[in-house]
Amino acid sequence: MIKIFFKKLLRFQHTYFPLPLCIYKHFFKIRILHKLFYKYYLLCFDTDLNYNKPNTSEFNQSYRLSKRSLYWHYAHLHHNRFSEIVDMVLIQFYHLFENKKVCDYMSGMGPFLKDKKYDLMFIEGNKYCCDILKKSYPKSRVINGKWDVIEKYQNEIDTLFVSSGCLIYLNNKDIDKFFKITNKIKNFVFIHEGTDLEDFSTQYSGHNYWNFEKRLKFYNLNYHNSEISFEKVNDEGIFSYFVYSEKKV
Repeated sequence: MIKIFFKKLLRFQHTYFPLPLCIYKHFFKIRILHKLFYKYYLLCFDTDLNYNKPNTSEFNQSYRLSKRSLYWHYAHLHHNRFSEIVDMVLIQFYHLFENKKVCDYMSGMGPFLKDKKYDLMFIEGNKYCCDILKKSYPKSRVINGKWDVIEKYQNEIDTLFVSSGCLIYLNNKDIDKFFKITNKIKNFVFIHEGTDLEDFSTQYSGHNYWNFEKRLKFYNLNYHNSEISFEKVNDEGIFSYFVYSEKKV
């Protein structure tokens, strides 16, 4: 009963009297409070996105573009469960990043490529995240636009880096459009996205996992000169990472 009471109390607090972002992000930098505050964050995230909310792509996408989603972004800036996967991919597939024009697509606050000396471009739909990206990556180009704005820039991209849930809210029509308007890009790195099964949605979250290879085969102009590497998350059918790249000469 006490646990339920505090859960309801914290939901009420975050809904009507959320901690100022400056305090919230500060607590995530304090290691000793990290685990405790991460549990609080999970409750905040669930309250913002799921608790008495419609579980639809439209609602989820509108939340991602809101200022309130910065609570989620700040939490993942300092505690990101995909960081180890990304670090391994950056080492194993270094040739797709070094001396390449890299686009971090729908990047949030850009947690994965910090301190990397890459030629970076960011495409991000949330204008508040873009303001932070400009300060964090002053030498990089930051583009604020909807996901399909990439069509204007694909000729300027060698490697497209897509991380942790950027495509899960697209519908079947939009995911096909995404691969169509990126058909000239030769290298893709997906982190915790996609499947080698038929397209499917998870019942508990409504997230969509798409078969990337069949769409790359159908749309990408470089498919017959490309190779694919991937690793799956246990037996879930979801990729831990999926790398599509130009064959080495």
